[in-house]
Amino acid sequence: MTTALTTTLSETDLALIEQVHGHLCPMVLLGARTAKTARQLVAIPGDALHLYGYYRGYGCAIDGIQIFTGCTWGNQNLVLLRGRNFSFILTVEGAREGVMVLPRPQLLEQIRKEKTPESRSALMEMFTSAPDEEILETEAVVDMGTISGFPGN
Repeated sequence: MTTALTTTLSETDLALIEQVHGHLCPMVLLGARTAKTARQLVAIPGDALHLYGYYRGYGCAIDGIQIFTGCTWGNQNLVLLRGRNFSFILTVEGAREGVMVLPRPQLLEQIRKEKTPESRSALMEMFTSAPDEEILETEAVVDMGTISGFPGN
């Protein structure tokens, strides 16, 4: 499933990311775009108490995800999964479905290869303003069980 959304990053978003993460880089911007897209695709009922996220990946992207979903390790509503294949699933407490957002596979390889300041700047510009369908894939996740409350409660 592809998305017709465009969830660009504003100057305000970039300032917030830099403040929280400490710098701007391709992976934190990719994480931010992933999170903003997931937030737009997940139906959040008015009485929803919590969002829950499942992140598989590495590096700076996790900060972008935490900033734009509110799912954090400290709040125990973000599960970090082992593995280097970047994926993020967002769901709502009590829901049996969610959305998975993945970067297009060639982009991760491009990030790994691009090490010059010019090539990293080009990637950051793409992750800031390109249409979602150019950088992300989305997939509905159904029948994933339910999450109710914090673990141990």
